[in-house]
Amino acid sequence: NELFAKRVADYLDKARTQHRYDQLVVVAAPKVLGMMRKELSKEVGKLVTDELPKDLSWFNAREIERYFAKGSGRAP
Repeated sequence: NELFAKRVADYLDKARTQHRYDQLVVVAAPKVLGMMRKELSKEVGKLVTDELPKDLSWFNAREIERYFAKGSGRAP
């Protein structure tokens, strides 16, 4: 999990420098979310607009869209 969190943080930092996003909502299992917070650069951290400590890894893309559309999570 720690290596995964580090790789995601590195990916997000690279994407930030390429201007691929200007806001970020982080959704991850609580334990992984904690690890990611430690790994995210300060610059990426400033772009995090919301966090959801929930494991949605078993959802497909359509289910994730429905989850947020129904107001189940805080993020848009």
